[in-house]
Amino acid sequence: MSLRQQITADLTAAMKSRDAARTSTLRMVKAALQNREIEKGGALDEGEMIKLLRSMVKQRHDSIEQFEKGGRQDLVEKESEEVKVSASCGQERRRSYGQRSSQSEVGWLGSRPVQLGH
Repeated sequence: MSLRQQITADLTAAMKSRDAARTSTLRMVKAALQNREIEKGGALDEGEMIKLLRSMVKQRHDSIEQFEKGGRQDLVEKESEEVKVSASCGQERRRSYGQRSSQSEVGWLGSRPVQLGH
């Protein structure tokens, strides 16, 4: 199953279980993938999709830092939840292919850095 198919399946499951936060995040991920494909003018390969997910996770992490500085705990919690969902998409795919992360690669889970794939 491709990453895109997995995201669609996860989105369907989240909608059926009425998990609003997960549904919203997966819709955002799916839209970002479609937008990147339009920009590229063709389909994305798995590596490009994972790179996009990493970028989204990093953006969320940056937002979390800004919200913490601004004292917006409600938005910190929302962004943290989005990070968990977005990061899980890419991590599941890397595990299914048996890919290992480089020593310098860092994935963001929640609001703290964690080394992946070691």
